[in-house]
Amino acid sequence: MLNFTSTTTLMTNITSIMSNQTPSLDELLDQLGFKMWETVLNTFILSPINLIGILLCSFSLWIFSRPSFEDPIFFYYKLLCFVNIIHLIHNIPECFLFSPYYFPMMNNFATSIFKIYYGLISTILFHYEDVLQMAILLHRMKLFIPFVRKNFKAEPQLISLALFFTCLLIDLPLAFSFKINSLGDYFYTNSKDVEQTMSFYFPISSNFSQTLFGQILIGLTSFFLNYFLTLLVGVVLSIVSYIKYKRFSSQKQREFEQLQMSSINNRPTTSRELEQQRQRERAEQQIERNMFRMSFTLCTISILSRILFIMCYFCFFIFNSFSNSLIITMVVNSIFTLVPTVSTFIFYLFNQMFRDETRKKLFDFQKNS
Repeated sequence: MLNFTSTTTLMTNITSIMSNQTPSLDELLDQLGFKMWETVLNTFILSPINLIGILLCSFSLWIFSRPSFEDPIFFYYKLLCFVNIIHLIHNIPECFLFSPYYFPMMNNFATSIFKIYYGLISTILFHYEDVLQMAILLHRMKLFIPFVRKNFKAEPQLISLALFFTCLLIDLPLAFSFKINSLGDYFYTNSKDVEQTMSFYFPISSNFSQTLFGQILIGLTSFFLNYFLTLLVGVVLSIVSYIKYKRFSSQKQREFEQLQMSSINNRPTTSRELEQQRQRERAEQQIERNMFRMSFTLCTISILSRILFIMCYFCFFIFNSFSNSLIITMVVNSIFTLVPTVSTFIFYLFNQMFRDETRKKLFDFQKNS
């Protein structure tokens, strides 16, 4: 997570704020760099989108739980939908708590505790979503790459469990990267027109993250192993899978044509039989192609989101200020919201069984209503 600014920068802002009399909440937020459009976007736009995403991912999980989705690869899809739901549920309070502008009476210390928790859990969940998408692509690559088929034999349940603990181990140091500090006091008028004074707490970089060991550990785990290595592996898998699949598809087409010629030479074949054979082959190729495109698209979206994360990471350190960290937080929240939400549309676009089950359920719903 990149939504926390450095201790030095914040302390400068705090000193400047506290040198004046106690400001109102609006004045304090303005001095810290909170913009109204950022608050509106997080509170009133991203929050409903997260709710829509929860409904869509729940529907996808329900569809993938149907008996027709018995192939082992669909375990990954069901697990991905479940993880997306958990992630989107966490996003809703985070978006509401982006700024206390609309909730001046809330306990900012408790809010800061949640922000630190959210920073850890959302990083783990998004990392896990990415590696699950890579596992889906690897599972498809077993069809046309003998090396993957030979070395990727474990059951999806075991692979998923191992990947989760790997992500947890990589991202766990992030829990020690932040501490809670007061950014100043503010006053507001409650519902009884009585003026109340509260302290505004916010997570900032911890003392541990400022030490040489802490910087090396967090840089190695959060940036290199999480952001960079995940991006690198995703890019390599995507390129290799695309090249190998094209070769596999061309080879399979040639084999089919040779089989057709052999059948024609060895026995009389009616035009009807030949056309039926071609239709079956085209249908099988279309299913394989769509399954590959679905896994490839998910992995591509993961790559693009990782690129945005790395750009945010560099922007955070190059343009280090509290107001810039809020913009980066908004970008990160948008990624955490949109990427899980669009997964249902990808399933519907590329998977014929998913479309058939969806249309069937919608037809049954309309019929019953």
